[in-house]
Amino acid sequence: KTDVVLIVDNSGSMQDKQMALGSSANAFLAYAFSANVDFNLGVTTTDMMAATDQGRFQGPMGLRVLRSTTPNLLQTFNSRVNLGINGSGVEEMFAPAVAAVTQPLITTTNSGFLREDAALSVLAFTDAEEQSSQPTTEYLRRLLAVKGQRRRNQFSFSFVGPTLPAASRPMGCTYDG
Repeated sequence: KTDVVLIVDNSGSMQDKQMALGSSANAFLAYAFSANVDFNLGVTTTDMMAATDQGRFQGPMGLRVLRSTTPNLLQTFNSRVNLGINGSGVEEMFAPAVAAVTQPLITTTNSGFLREDAALSVLAFTDAEEQSSQPTTEYLRRLLAVKGQRRRNQFSFSFVGPTLPAASRPMGCTYDG
């Protein structure tokens, strides 16, 4: 069992990348299907400025958590990850992850997502650098606390995006494009 928080950048440079992720739904979920993984999947944005986002899972109330048994899963996944490009230009990966799996969202908007006996996996999908306001160690501490210190192996964080710091990039190479 795995509970997956998918954080998708919804800033102005992401339309083509969201479309590519959505059209790759089958490939994205292929391992889970082939291994019969019992998963919960919630999609949120990198936008911590908009009151409607901030770690809230996308979709209609009661249907925000996608499961391996969700009807029309591939189509629904595609629609959830194509979030538009009106989000904040301050792309945050850690802050929405923490907000999604802690109070108050985990017992309100995102209720039914987190299962006691499931691993927790966070996947951030962006073309920008991490811009959350607190040190990474603080977010990591809070995310590890969700499963508890004795179950640290039940948590993972993956990042699909740029990894080179500005000083290491080739001349003229920018992100967010």
